[in-house]
Formats: sequence, structure tokens, C-alpha cells
Amino acid sequence: MLFLKMSANSKLLAEQVKNAKKKYPTLKVVGRGTVTINPASIVNSASFQADASKIANLPLQK
Repeated sequence: MLFLKMSANSKLLAEQVKNAKKKYPTLKVVGRGTVTINPASIVNSASFQADASKIANLPLQK
């Protein structure tokens, strides 16, 4: 059996996916480069709500 050492970039990507899974439990890696996530988990997250309220308070440009 052949085992290859993960590159630094692969390790970084794997760590980013792990961190995203902690924040959004509905995140699933389906295939190489394909990720699915339930949109409701994003919209209902505290960070999204905070960002949405910041955007709502921005002055409109003409």
C-alpha cells in the first residue's frame, strides 16, 4: 500500500474544512472540490446576523 505525505497546502485546506465544520455542522465534503452546506445554517448563524445588521446601518450612496 502506498502512503503519500500531505503537502503543506493540503494540510492547510484540511484544517480549514475542520474549522468550517465546527462553525457550520451541516457542511459536507462531497467530492474533490465540492462542498455542500445548508443555507439556513449560515443565515441563522450569529456572525451572519451581526454582519447583516452592520450592512443595514450603512449609508446609501447615490
